Amino acid sequence: MMEVPVASAEELPVIDIGPLYQGSASQEDLDAIAQAIRRFFYVSGHGILAAPLFEAVRALFDLPEPAKAALDARLSPLHRGYTGLGGSHNCVPEESCVVGPDRKESYLLGAEGSRSPMHGPNVWPSQLPGWKQQVQGYFASMLELSRVVARGLALSLGLPEAFFTDKMQDPVAQLLLLRYPPPPQSTGGEQQPAAAEQQQQQQQQQQQQHEAVTGAFLVNLGDMTAMWTNGLYKSTEHRVFNGSSRARYSAPFFCNCDFDAVVQPAAIAAAAAAAAGGSVEAGAGGAPGGDDKAAAAAAGGVGVQYTSVKAGHYIMQKLGLMWDEQPPAEAAA
Repeated sequence: MMEVPVASAEELPVIDIGPLYQGSASQEDLDAIAQAIRRFFYVSGHGILAAPLFEAVRALFDLPEPAKAALDARLSPLHRGYTGLGGSHNCVPEESCVVGPDRKESYLLGAEGSRSPMHGPNVWPSQLPGWKQQVQGYFASMLELSRVVARGLALSLGLPEAFFTDKMQDPVAQLLLLRYPPPPQSTGGEQQPAAAEQQQQQQQQQQQQHEAVTGAFLVNLGDMTAMWTNGLYKSTEHRVFNGSSRARYSAPFFCNCDFDAVVQPAAIAAAAAAAAGGSVEAGAGGAPGGDDKAAAAAAGGVGVQYTSVKAGHYIMQKLGLMWDEQPPAEAAA
C-alpha cells in the first residue's frame, strides 16, 4: 500500500509513488492520493538521485564571475542562463513584499527543440566537462516524474489515467538552479522601520515553514492544476528564506502541459466535485466523450470557476510575454 504519513495538520503528507511508477496502485492508494495532494506534498519512491545534480549546481555557481557573466541570461532570447544577485528572478510582487527581493543567483534551463515559442536552445557552460550530460539526464528524470505525478492526479479525480499525460507529449518545462547566499551580517547601525518590521513578522507567522524530507521531492501544484480541477487542488504561494549562515541550493523543476493544450475546467468539474466529497472511481469520469461526468455537471449545476484557456498562452501571459500565433494555412491563403 502507498504510505501517506501525516503527523499533524502543519506537516505535509509524504506520498510513496513507487506503485504509480510500477502501475500497481490500488483503489486504496488512489483514495490516499486524493486526500493528500490538495496543496503542497512530498513524493518518495521515485528512484531519482539528487546528490549528483547538486554537485553540478555547486560547480556552476563556483565558477569565476567572468565565466558566469559569459553565460548571462540576458544574451538568450528565452532568458536562459545565468542571473546574478539582484537580477530579475523574483516571484514575489513588489507591493506585497516587505522583506525585499530574493537574494539569489539563478541559472535557467528549459525544454529544447522548436515545439513552441517556449522551446529552444539552452546555454551550456563549456568550462565544466560532463555538466551538460549530467543536467540533461536529471531533466529527463524529472520530466518522467512529472508525468507519473500527473497520472496520480488523474486517477485521484476518477479520470482516465492518461487524461493529463496525453497533453504532456513535449511539455513546456524548465529547470531553475538556485543559490541563496548567507544573509548579510547586520552592522548594528541599521534598523528596519517599526511598521515594516511588524508587517514582516506578521507575514512570516502566517506562512507555514517546512523542512526538507530526505529522499523526497516537495511538490507544489500550479495555477493550471487549480484551474483544471475547478479549485479543488490549490496553487500555493511560497517563498524561500535562507536563515542559515551558509549558502543554500535549490533546483525547482517546473512542468506544464503542451503549449497548445487547452485547459478545460468544465470537462472535469463534476469529477473534481466527486473527489472533493471523497468519491473516487478510477477511470470513471471527466474525459470528453463517453459516459462523461461533465455532462452531468452541466445538467446538475456544478459551478465552474474558470474559463478554458490555451496552456501556453496562460504561461506567457503570467511571464509578461507575447506570442505570435500563425494563422492556419487555409485562412492565410
